[in-house]
Amino acid sequence: METTLNREIIELVNSPGTIKILGTVDADGAPRLAVKESLRVNGQGLLEYDELIETSETNRNVLRALWFGGTVRALLVTPGGNSHWILARPVKTLVSGELFRKRYEAIRASGRDLDLGAVWILEPISFFENGLEKRRLEEEAKHPLLRHLDRLAVV
Repeated sequence: METTLNREIIELVNSPGTIKILGTVDADGAPRLAVKESLRVNGQGLLEYDELIETSETNRNVLRALWFGGTVRALLVTPGGNSHWILARPVKTLVSGELFRKRYEAIRASGRDLDLGAVWILEPISFFENGLEKRRLEEEAKHPLLRHLDRLAVV
């Protein structure tokens, strides 16, 4: 059940100023978070990221999600501190081919002494804003009586 990311989310993902964190789950169900600077939206509206360490726990967890129908979450944090979540399903990992070669060449040209273990393709399932003000308004609408009494006092 693929979803189409809106323009705001695409720009946020592709912005170098956005902090991008990938959340996965290990074999025991424990969460794992990793910063993924390379997370981007490709021309087909799918998420991609470069896995720079082939033996990393994140790589194993995303592979497990691919094999067993699991999901991952990307947390996007703007320079202003607002945040958005994208729930995604791994659909493919590339370890060769044209895209892999292009990404590998770009990484090597960056001057950083890094390898490329894989290029992951993730299909967005859903996304939502997770900023404090939006969440506060949503929760107050759902639970109007759940407030501190001093906030209810008329001044």
